[in-house]
Formats: sequence, structure tokens, C-alpha cells
Amino acid sequence: MCLRSAVAIALISLAAVASAEIYRWTDANGKVHFGDRPPPQVEKETVEVEPTPVWRGFDIRLTYSDAFSQTLPSDDSVALLDGERIEQDVNRVYRFFDQILFVDFYRKVPVSIHVLANQREYRQYLASQVKGSVPPSLGVYLHDRHQIVVYLHPSRYGGVESTYRTIKHETSHAILASIAQRMPAWLNEGLAEQMEMLEYDDQQRFVIHQHGSNRQQILAQRQLMPVREFVEINNMTWRRQNLDQAVHQAMAGQLVYLSLSKNYGRSFITRLVQEYKRGYRQTAYYLLDEHYIGGGAALNVHWQAWRSQRMTEPSRIVFN
Repeated sequence: MCLRSAVAIALISLAAVASAEIYRWTDANGKVHFGDRPPPQVEKETVEVEPTPVWRGFDIRLTYSDAFSQTLPSDDSVALLDGERIEQDVNRVYRFFDQILFVDFYRKVPVSIHVLANQREYRQYLASQVKGSVPPSLGVYLHDRHQIVVYLHPSRYGGVESTYRTIKHETSHAILASIAQRMPAWLNEGLAEQMEMLEYDDQQRFVIHQHGSNRQQILAQRQLMPVREFVEINNMTWRRQNLDQAVHQAMAGQLVYLSLSKNYGRSFITRLVQEYKRGYRQTAYYLLDEHYIGGGAALNVHWQAWRSQRMTEPSRIVFN
């Protein structure tokens, strides 16, 4: 091993030492050493070692409406939602963007979550905050207020677990709204659908489980538009059609899931996020040929083949 390589390895190893002084010295044979215990009576110099970056979680501000507290029995607590779990979930989403998609958070995005008692109160609250009509939703990120708004979902929508998943979904929207406001709606929603299903396994690796309802919704469709045509839809049209057809979001979720399940597809999604983070203004149509192996035609072939196999595999994606 050459001296330069040995020094590099030594520095990497020493970076893990948090508090001890690190020294550099040369022995009688001219060999350079690094360590925290130099021999006595030897000329040495202190080495400045950059500390290993440590992820620091975001503080979560969780508030409840007055009506929410009034609906609970007097001997119950307002905190039907586990604040500690929400904080872990939200920070897990941030860590995924940071460590898997390589999104540098140059500024903190305020994480404020407001919980309402039921759907009726939720819609009333949104009507007071949003201009125009309020489309049906399970939760929303209000960009102007930097606020995630949800309500306690009834059992027919999945109950409290659905509420937790929605908070993770909207956290993804909060991140993307802060770093890439011109991101295509399909990619924005597709990533948010993945964050709903984001967990850790027993080795603390990121795991995304396939979104079962999205899979069933796509399988129920006899015909879907080609991928290249799908990613070309402008955001306003995409959102309007999604409200009318209620299938665009499922297709976006499954398309992103398929991409993340393959190394080259994961690279493709990462590059898309980075392009829009840098201010790219066009639709993803023009980036397919540049960043996906084989271009848009190949992605469409992979998508159709996966659908023909009923999208059974993989059932989950593990990020090593």
C-alpha cells in the first residue's frame, strides 16, 4: 500500500474519534504515523479532523383544533396521535430525501402539523385558508402557511394509521415545495405516495412497502396512457384529470415505485429530483432520454411488462 493511501485510510478511521487529540509524527525510518498516543520525546503536530456529520432531526409542532378536544371523552387525552411517532415519521422522510435522493437542506422547512376532529371541520378550515373550491383530500400541505393539515380519519378510510401515513405523504410535499416548486405533479405525487409507506427494518435500513391500493387501482384499469404521454401532462391539467379520473395518482405512485426498485431507475429518480432542484423548467419528457437507460421507450416497456406480471414483485424495496 502506498503512503498516500495509508494516510487517507488513517484519516478516515480517525474521523470517527470524537474528542481525542489526533497527532501526526514521523518515526526514525521516515514513516508517517497518525494517532492519539504519539511516542514520548518525538516531534509531533496536531491534526485537524473534520467531525463526521450527524443527522439532526427537525422539531415538530403538533396542534389540535378546539373541536378536536371537545369530541374526546373527559378521561381521555387530546394526544390521540402519538407525537413521538409523528416526529420519527417526519424525520424519517427528511432523512430519506437527504441520504437516498441526496437533497441538501440548505434551510429548515417549518414542520407545523394541525389536526382537526373530522372531515367536516377539515373542509371548513381549508375553505377559510384556500381561495376557490376545496377538492376532496385526506390531508394537505398549505405552502403559504408552511402547515400540514389533516384530520382524524374514520375507519372507512383506514383510521388513525391512515392519518399517520397522510402526514408522511404531506411531509414529502412540504420538502419538494421548498426545494423544487416546478417539479412535475406526477413526480411530486409519486414520491409522496412512497413516503406514505416508508419504514425502517430491523437493521435500520429504509424500506418502502408497495402501496396496495395503488396496485389494485392500476390493475383495475384496462388501458392507461403511455408513460411518455403521462409525464408530458402539465401540472394544472394533471391535477384536474386526477380529480376526474382518480387514477393519475395511483399510476404516478406505481411508476415511481417501479423506478426505485431498480438501481438504474433509482438513479433516474434521483437525477430528476436534482434537475428540478436546480431550477429545470421543462416537463420530464425531455429528461427521460437523457437520464433513463434506453429512454422513455424503455421505461414504457418496463412499465407495461410489470403491469402484465400484475405488479406482484417486489413487495417491498430495501435501501442498503
